Amino acid sequence: MKWLLIALVVIFVVLGSIIPITGYMISKGLDNPTKSWAPGLTQKGVRIRMIFGNYDGAAQIWQQAAMTWPDHPDCPIMVYRVAFCLEKAKQPEQAMVWYGKYLAAYPKHRWADQAWRRLQTLQGGEG
Repeated sequence: MKWLLIALVVIFVVLGSIIPITGYMISKGLDNPTKSWAPGLTQKGVRIRMIFGNYDGAAQIWQQAAMTWPDHPDCPIMVYRVAFCLEKAKQPEQAMVWYGKYLAAYPKHRWADQAWRRLQTLQGGEG
């Protein structure tokens, strides 16, 4: 029973520090946009937030990241993830807008077919 209590405390502490740690990663990256490590650090932080279901906040961060690094090779992924997070956050109208932006800007990207299917599903068509 003692080990179970210790394990639960450790889990609580780790989970309780996820948001502050990822917040630091994200702000450090966005505050240093010209550094080569900044896009990767920001993306890692926001992906961790997605794992824990923080889709509303993640969508905003992905949007900011895409605007901060529009020429970065991962920008298509950032734009797609804005749409994906909005969809998961139950904001279908906004998700459709962002899937549309993604498809208009990156029609040949490797996730374009998937984005098209998601958009069709949100529009009530066959996905």
